[in-house]
Amino acid sequence: MELAFLSKSEKLNGTLKSTPESFIVEEISSDGKIIEINKPFTQADSPPSQKYLHIALQKRNYSTDRALKMLAGRLHIGKKRFSFTGTKDKVALATQLVSCFDCKKEQLANISITDIEILGSYYSNKPLSLGDHLGNRFTIKVEGKCDGKKVERIWQELGGKSINYFGPQRFGSRNNTHKTGYFILKGLFEDAVFEYLCGGEEDESAGLRRELLQTRDYVKALNAFPTHLRYERCMLDYLADKQRDFIGALRRLPRKLGMMLVHASQSHLFNQYVSMRLHDNDLEPKENELVCGTNDYGFPDLGKKSNDEENGWLACNVIGYDSELNEFEKELLAEAGISKEDFKIKKIPEFSSSGSLRTMFMPIKDFAYDEKENTFRFSLPKSGYATVVMDEFLKA
Repeated sequence: MELAFLSKSEKLNGTLKSTPESFIVEEISSDGKIIEINKPFTQADSPPSQKYLHIALQKRNYSTDRALKMLAGRLHIGKKRFSFTGTKDKVALATQLVSCFDCKKEQLANISITDIEILGSYYSNKPLSLGDHLGNRFTIKVEGKCDGKKVERIWQELGGKSINYFGPQRFGSRNNTHKTGYFILKGLFEDAVFEYLCGGEEDESAGLRRELLQTRDYVKALNAFPTHLRYERCMLDYLADKQRDFIGALRRLPRKLGMMLVHASQSHLFNQYVSMRLHDNDLEPKENELVCGTNDYGFPDLGKKSNDEENGWLACNVIGYDSELNEFEKELLAEAGISKEDFKIKKIPEFSSSGSLRTMFMPIKDFAYDEKENTFRFSLPKSGYATVVMDEFLKA
């Protein structure tokens, strides 16, 4: 099912460039400050006796996880001492706050890591947690000339907002994490393992994956799969010894990664549900949905229930085992061959998901287009995908 979008005008011929400098992500901290690229970041400091050091990090072409591994290695500490507010795109020039337990500013003074910069640091009495930021500002350079008048026409059609779909990053580099998640939900654990190891779109290891699917020779695959496919190799190492224990193989994945597979299926369901509602122009709240207000920055706040349906933000289920479902959601689950109870995964309980809420739309703040530089700039709330906004403007 092709996803529906708000813009109706002919889309532009440009494409997103694949260089880090063409996709800039600057985190907006909880107090509304933007952690700007290549600029010092300061906050009110606490005494050095506080347990946590908050660090403004700038990274180029690094995932958040890999950047923290590098930083932990240079500091000679465990990565588990770090926490952060949210992950950032790997192929990007990005800033974000991270916190580190029992770390001093002096330890950062002589740190030198290629493509990683420390923009500032300050002490705090508590760590950062996921969601402790407001959002992100994006600056995106497009390949191919865009017509400024067409950009303005599409922007007017959007009316300052975009559909709040989960972006393609959610479904993995081979576009199949949601498929693996669906197999887990259905209790088809062998299918889940082979979807994870062998399924999806082709990558540089496609030939090895096809051979494994045909031969089921785990030892040969373990010797052949490249070392950077460490999670696949971890599963293969287990299956080489216990060939039929597919539940055990899945449990060899880190808990967060296993949950991401289930979250991907939830995200896929959310996208399908919202697209169906938009296609039918059915945008009134259902019996189990709420309208939320905004925070001081103007982004939706799910903790602020609103009675103003015209100016509030409609929030829908990211379906889990605790979700209260409407008839449309029940039909959607039936089509997928699952029930909400399946999200309580009895054989792998650590992968279970109770569900959450997500707004159907998201505001696009501070939008600007520089025709000379062919660059888009805008801010989105946390968990908003810039690639989804760009899909409103650019042809697929």
